Amino acid sequence: MLRSLNAQLKYTVEARDGEAGHLSDFLLDDRTWAVRYAVVDLGKWLPGREVLFAQPGIEGANFESQTLTLNATRAQIEASPDLGENAPVSREYEHYLYEHYRWPAYWAPGFEASALSPDADSPAFKAANPHLRSLRELRGYEILVDDKSVGRVDEFMGYEDTWEVPFFVANVGGWFQKERLMVPTKLIQDISFAGHTMALNISTNTLDALPIYDPKAPEAGRLEICVYDFRGKLLSHEPVDAPTRHK
Repeated sequence: MLRSLNAQLKYTVEARDGEAGHLSDFLLDDRTWAVRYAVVDLGKWLPGREVLFAQPGIEGANFESQTLTLNATRAQIEASPDLGENAPVSREYEHYLYEHYRWPAYWAPGFEASALSPDADSPAFKAANPHLRSLRELRGYEILVDDKSVGRVDEFMGYEDTWEVPFFVANVGGWFQKERLMVPTKLIQDISFAGHTMALNISTNTLDALPIYDPKAPEAGRLEICVYDFRGKLLSHEPVDAPTRHK
């Protein structure tokens, strides 16, 4: 089911043997537009510490109780690599994180294996992963179409079972008349951290044709997404689950 990722921030995070903290962010991979990591703030238990959890380390989410359950004990979490010492997320941190929990590596086989090999002298191993994007950071980014501002990023929508993030919600109505559109993430052409902008590879006519996001839509409803690029070529035509309203 398609759900708002932003609405899940602040969910309580449970380890196998007790509460661990709260969900503070998601890190998205801008090549595949999928959630790569959930960021867990260990809060009162271990103040000032944040840890990352990949999909293999998460048992599931309960959207009624607003909790996320981890497939790890508190002792395992406490002994995990400290994100604070490796921020921004480096290849080195990812290697030791997966090694610590014995998760299957997402980059294997053949996915930048040399960059993630445990070679302490390798610049690539020490370098930050340039494809990880913070969900909280991206919210509020200015959206550009044909180099013109058309609105701002509001939230991202993801599938709870696959962690795919096929859409984001664009607020194109301004401050006083809020109108939010469902935009396929595959139309994102460029993201500028310095300018806090997100450029789309579409025309303004295509933007106007995108469906309006309605958080009150019934769970059984369907959205029909039909998107064309600036040359008029059909890029997408697929039905998706309507987003679920979070109470």
